[in-house]
Amino acid sequence: MNITQTIRSTATAFALASGFLLAAHAQFPTQQPQSPNSQMGTHKSGSDSDIDARMSAGSKEKMAIARNDDRQKRLVADTDKLVALVTQLKTDVDKTDKYMLSLDVVRRSEEIEKLARSIKERAKN
Repeated sequence: MNITQTIRSTATAFALASGFLLAAHAQFPTQQPQSPNSQMGTHKSGSDSDIDARMSAGSKEKMAIARNDDRQKRLVADTDKLVALVTQLKTDVDKTDKYMLSLDVVRRSEEIEKLARSIKERAKN
């Protein structure tokens, strides 16, 4: 692989990473949890099974919010790592010339590509 191909693959990985960052941010906006009073409603009459059904729906919603928060935190952490890797790759590429190709550049490019694909799959799900 020559330096031109490496630079092209690096540019492609950077473009993919940037696109994933934007897509992940747009797809998972920060959600504010609702208060328990708004979930339970003001319905005062009813059997215990109605109350249990409402509570389980509320707890399911809380669990879903917790999963979304966890997924968002992982996406942010992974994209921060991706930005750091791309920055390191840029520094490594700047240190090379057209006759010298660093093995670190190739390895880092592969790591960036793998992480970018992981972020893409997590953002889809």
